Amino acid sequence: MKEAFPVPKKLIIAEKRDAGQTIANVVSSVWGEHFTAEKGYMESERYIVSWCAGHLVTLAQPDAYDPNLKKWSVDTLPIIPKQMQYTLIESTQGQYFILEKLFARKDVIGIVNAADAGREGELIFRLVYMYAKCKKPVKRLWASTTAAEDIKNALLSMKPGSEFDSLYLAALCRSIQDWLIGINATRKYSCEYGQKLTIGRVQTPTLAMVVNRDRAIEGFQKSYLYKLMFCDEKGTKFLTEAFESEGDANAALQKCSGKSIAVQDVKTQTKRVKPPMLYSTTELQKDTSKYFGMSPKETLDIMQKLYDQHLLSYPRTDATSISSAQEKEFHNFLKEIISWYQWPAPTSGNWNVSRLVDDKAITDHPALTITREFSPSKRNGCSDKEKAVLDLVVNRMVTCASGDYVYKATAVFTQCNGVVFESRGIETLDEGWRYYRKMIAPFAPDTVLPDYQKGETLIAKTPMHIEQIETKPPARFTPSTLLEAMEKAGKNDMDSDVERVGIGTSATRAEIIEKLVSTGYVEITGAKNTIRSTEKGRALIDVMPSSLQNVDMTVEWENKMLAIRTAPAEKARVLADELMNETKQFVIDLISNFSIDSSLKSATERTQEGKESVGNCPVCGRPVYLSKAGTSWYCSGYKEGCKFSIWKDGQKGIYPLLKANKYTLTNKRIQAILQKGQTPLVTLKSPKTGKQMKAHITLQEYAPGKYSLGLEF
Repeated sequence: MKEAFPVPKKLIIAEKRDAGQTIANVVSSVWGEHFTAEKGYMESERYIVSWCAGHLVTLAQPDAYDPNLKKWSVDTLPIIPKQMQYTLIESTQGQYFILEKLFARKDVIGIVNAADAGREGELIFRLVYMYAKCKKPVKRLWASTTAAEDIKNALLSMKPGSEFDSLYLAALCRSIQDWLIGINATRKYSCEYGQKLTIGRVQTPTLAMVVNRDRAIEGFQKSYLYKLMFCDEKGTKFLTEAFESEGDANAALQKCSGKSIAVQDVKTQTKRVKPPMLYSTTELQKDTSKYFGMSPKETLDIMQKLYDQHLLSYPRTDATSISSAQEKEFHNFLKEIISWYQWPAPTSGNWNVSRLVDDKAITDHPALTITREFSPSKRNGCSDKEKAVLDLVVNRMVTCASGDYVYKATAVFTQCNGVVFESRGIETLDEGWRYYRKMIAPFAPDTVLPDYQKGETLIAKTPMHIEQIETKPPARFTPSTLLEAMEKAGKNDMDSDVERVGIGTSATRAEIIEKLVSTGYVEITGAKNTIRSTEKGRALIDVMPSSLQNVDMTVEWENKMLAIRTAPAEKARVLADELMNETKQFVIDLISNFSIDSSLKSATERTQEGKESVGNCPVCGRPVYLSKAGTSWYCSGYKEGCKFSIWKDGQKGIYPLLKANKYTLTNKRIQAILQKGQTPLVTLKSPKTGKQMKAHITLQEYAPGKYSLGLEF
């Protein structure tokens, strides 16, 4: 009897469980496959669908290269591995081992990369595939939403995975670059200043923007400008241009005294304002912050949930356009939207969708839109905040495809003995897109001027007088305005076709702001969510080299990553190697050119209730302090779960020996242990034998993450 061969199967790997379930549902409905649920995957006669649960594999920590690197020390810097190593993320390693077994199954003849369609999704899949040492052929499923129709189309138009090698290389470069700069800069500054100082390629320039804005406000010198003003009998307010000195304004006022006022000219002009483009992630985060007080991180979390519910397109996008393939579908959306929301059709009678189509402007994903599965009933099942986000997206879709806002601008110029006054007004002729937008954000009312004729004489109803205008400092950042500043930073220096202007990405900007708060570099206060830098944040920026706090280097690296991404694979590998070599040299220079600054040291020493840190925790890197009772040294990360401590006295270990020799642990001695690895050589006498011995007191790890004091003879 001949041995039966197993039916060949394809293994489809999504980024998350919900996406995997959607893919299985589509395969089942289109190709008639019946799936059974197993632990960590679903299987039919010809397909296996599984998922990654986000990142499963990540860059290893320094101690993976050398156990001695677990201890933070300036002597071991810079840390630049010859070959980057990877490790499993402990919390999700169970799912990795499921995938590893599926990769190895003999009946699996091909792999489908169905991770989220973007740079990060590509990296998530590739690292798992690489770590499992899988060699089976890969196809790429690329879908911008989790709607069933989009998944079906993506399954029918898959491409070889190798066509996305350049995308993977760009993602890998960003990941390694952040590791090299973050690990080395953070350890260097933390060790030198005895305080956990988190430094990052994007985080530090963002902090610099907040610090510079705060200092511009505090250093602002208040001044005044002066204008002449009068109101005529028609109720119109007329003003001159601003005078820089009150004396000049007074001279003009005297010149006008007792003189007649006549209309010199009346100018009218019809103007058109085009509607905004569709939402990118950052633009939506700015509006949710402005109108609903949501933090950028909260908005991104809601968007992710709506994406998982198949109601919103991919939530991390920098695009404000749609693809040509979406144009017809978008038209259908608009018809349904105005029916669902009971909004009238545009005043022009037509939707202008073609202006939103730009295939070249889309890198990973098109702009944010609802999906085919959106409906009023599904919207009603959402929370209030989810509804608010969906309604903004829906409103922007209709707004963008509407006609221009058209208005008449009128300027009336009068003169009095050679002194020119002016009044301006606007009158709406066609609301266009503003009809829909005002449902979200009301606009200021029109200022319609009365009719005036050239040569007409005016009578001042209020006496002509001087108005004093106080100059204002720049406004402090809010989450909304900081997002905008991050998005536009370095824009003038960016290549015209660069993938992203500014610093950070649509996926990371919210996290950067959150991290600045959690590390104590900035604080968000008040009803308006004002962002202010702290003393610690300012002191850090004061000693940062310009290459780390300015956007210039970030702009240059973004351009180089774009070049990697858009180049053919062979060329992309060369460019990636060049960028990595440049990054390594940058790190070497950063470490070698370091010099300590007392201003930062004094600021950081004041951050823990006036106490000075004795060093950094070997477990988590946070500062270590002497307790109020003086009985132990503890890690300041205890609230986050770190249990590292060193007791001053004890009944076990080396404590009886130290007590017998009247050797007391002090701040200075613990500082030497934490910062240098050991105390200077001490002479101790055995209480049992009376024999003298010389040894260093050291910190010894007796179990993962657990330490005690020991002796090194």
